[in-house]
Amino acid sequence: MGGGLSISRASEVFEDLTSYDDLAFYFKNAVGISSGASGVTGWTDSSDENNDLTQTGEDNMGSSTQGGISFDGTNDYYTLGSNIDIGNENPFTFFIVLNMGSGLGTVLGTPDSTEQYVGFTRIDTIKIKQTAGATILGDTSRPFANGETMALCVTKDKNRNYRVFKNNGGVIDFSSVTLNPGEAGAFILNQIGMTSTGSANFVGIMHELGLYTVLLSDGQINTVLKYLVNKFSI
Repeated sequence: MGGGLSISRASEVFEDLTSYDDLAFYFKNAVGISSGASGVTGWTDSSDENNDLTQTGEDNMGSSTQGGISFDGTNDYYTLGSNIDIGNENPFTFFIVLNMGSGLGTVLGTPDSTEQYVGFTRIDTIKIKQTAGATILGDTSRPFANGETMALCVTKDKNRNYRVFKNNGGVIDFSSVTLNPGEAGAFILNQIGMTSTGSANFVGIMHELGLYTVLLSDGQINTVLKYLVNKFSI
């Protein structure tokens, strides 16, 4: 995995996620992963924000796998170099290539005791929780297959409406949507892999992930997903 794939379009050449502005962090496959005797100690941010992932606790380190990090679902997590406010009306566009196991797996989390998170649960649901109630998007067609490598994009606009894209850029047509738009509330992102209370830890592999603090256009989202799908042969 990894490599120097680029996508040419009529007016641009898309190299990777750094091709667009307002990138808060970008953890690129097979780039900047540091390992020690007990596992992965850090992942260098490939954006310009120096938001490196770090972990000093030996029991909380994942393992280096296929250019990414494998999380055990028990206590593995990483801390960002600085906080990112994605709560209330702050929009974001989040991309991740992952291969996950069952149960609620927190991808984005916070050290705050109110348990703010973005996570995927089982094989059919995504949950986004700010200070108040959780926004739950469910799909009985089970778009999130356990053990499947997927490129996913989660977006939130300024009105707190969420959308989820998978692989080819198409929006997942969720059959059950509650609390969308989502509840207002704080969400100070600072952790990858678990909630503030250490519950709902992610199990599986995070191959590549990046977060923009703006809402990208559908065309930009499709370009990024096309890049990731081609890069990882999804």
